[in-house]
Amino acid sequence: DGRLSWSAGELGPAAALSAGLASRCTPPGSIYRNLRGLAGVAYGNLIAVDVDGGWQTERAQTYVWDRDGLFVGGIMDAVDLDAAPEVMYHLGGELAHATVATFPDGKVYFAGNWENEVRLYEVSGWDGWERQTGELLVKHAAPDSVGQGLTAEYFRDEAFRGPAAVRVEGRIALDGRAMRARAPEGSRAGPHSARWRGELVPTYGPRYAGAWTRVEDPRASGGALHLSHATGDRVECKFRGTSIKVLGLVGRRTGVVNVELDGKPIATNVDLSRDETAYGVTLFERAGLSRGDHVIVLESRGTRHSPIGGALAIERFVAGPLAIDADGLPYTFHVDTTGEARLWLDGTSLLSAQPHPGAPARLSSTALKLERRGHPIQLSLAAGTSSARITLSWSSPLDPERPVPERALFPVVHDARSAWAGAADGLNQ
Repeated sequence: DGRLSWSAGELGPAAALSAGLASRCTPPGSIYRNLRGLAGVAYGNLIAVDVDGGWQTERAQTYVWDRDGLFVGGIMDAVDLDAAPEVMYHLGGELAHATVATFPDGKVYFAGNWENEVRLYEVSGWDGWERQTGELLVKHAAPDSVGQGLTAEYFRDEAFRGPAAVRVEGRIALDGRAMRARAPEGSRAGPHSARWRGELVPTYGPRYAGAWTRVEDPRASGGALHLSHATGDRVECKFRGTSIKVLGLVGRRTGVVNVELDGKPIATNVDLSRDETAYGVTLFERAGLSRGDHVIVLESRGTRHSPIGGALAIERFVAGPLAIDADGLPYTFHVDTTGEARLWLDGTSLLSAQPHPGAPARLSSTALKLERRGHPIQLSLAAGTSSARITLSWSSPLDPERPVPERALFPVVHDARSAWAGAADGLNQ
């Protein structure tokens, strides 16, 4: 029915560590440090607890979501200081277990446990356990086309055993201080290995939608072309520049196309057919564009005689002086590290480094032509020490070297290990 059915807060800034302890305030609805577990349900409200039972000035961190999945606060937001002093709402520093029980008389009790200590609290809730007022924090999710980072997994040893933390991270630029901040609960020692997984989507270049076929052909501008025979198939190319030209193969079987530029139709039923077959023909061009990024789209619309059939063959996009082949814009990847690092892309080992412990190493790949689609990526770091450093960067003809931006990285949304067939070594490291 369109209503929210479940919600859980995002990780708050209190996850940052100072001297091994969490600090700073956390926005309402955010997870303070780490969820320890579910305490129970009271009047349809789900109650969960954090691992933090009050290490410093904060009270024991708890979370209550109502039956619609809305976060409505914590059970210790408003405590009775006349009944017990403030210190009694700090559960020994760590919540090991917690239980919520509703008694026959309707009263709700919360038991917070830490080692051999148990404290029992009566929870009054709100007015009949119905929140009457409060602030609703609305945060829009990023569009599907905008990345949020890779799934990062940290381990206690350099053999990738003993998970210490799992999170989503944007740019991969880690130093020793950041590694130590990923320390497992109850430990000030940082993890000794890490792995980042997900997909990488290049910022610029072509993207194909439909039943396209890649054909290697030395007569094509870039040594290969992408071919479609289905009405409705589309190709779009994101580029930077003030002009764009699309080159392709034409002949008697070539069809008609519609063209869009920056989301607006600019040409319809453009007939690309020719009596003679020819390569490197200009299918469409436009100059006088504003400086900056643009997106051009060509959509196959059959032939001039029929709404079905008709070929569309793309060889190259030329944006100003830059030629972007149908296979994509060339990207070069760079890894700087002081630990044993490996990088996989599309299931293939791309870079590998085994420097002396603590010694810096720099690796750079050959230039890879990448379509603007999702490419499975995995980066691993077997540090052997919690002070290791690693940075993942890239460069292209459009941009100098820089860390791979968060918007180009997407976390794992399902078990994508099947994508690594033939790269078994990459699965474990």
